[in-house]
Amino acid sequence: MVQVVDYEEFKEAIRRIESLEEDNIFLKSLLLAERWLSRKQAMHALGCKDSKLWQLTRENQITHRYEGKSPLYDVFSIRVYLEANKIDAKEANQRIISARFSS
Repeated sequence: MVQVVDYEEFKEAIRRIESLEEDNIFLKSLLLAERWLSRKQAMHALGCKDSKLWQLTRENQITHRYEGKSPLYDVFSIRVYLEANKIDAKEANQRIISARFSS
């Protein structure tokens, strides 16, 4: 005999699965990658051009540092910036992971 769950139980299970997927995506990015993105990766994650990225770093909205002459951008500050600009956590995580593996 098959047991059928009610709509509320099903909806709660879906919500829990989606939440776990979001956590899993973000944890993968932390475990599989470094904390810093290249300029090209940061632009990909933010969906912006070089001039906008430069503006964000000048205004201290995105944390950056230099390794030699190459600027590197902090994954966490990019994520915070995206979420502050109404990009939900799941989308922000996906953008960062996509950027990480795009280069």
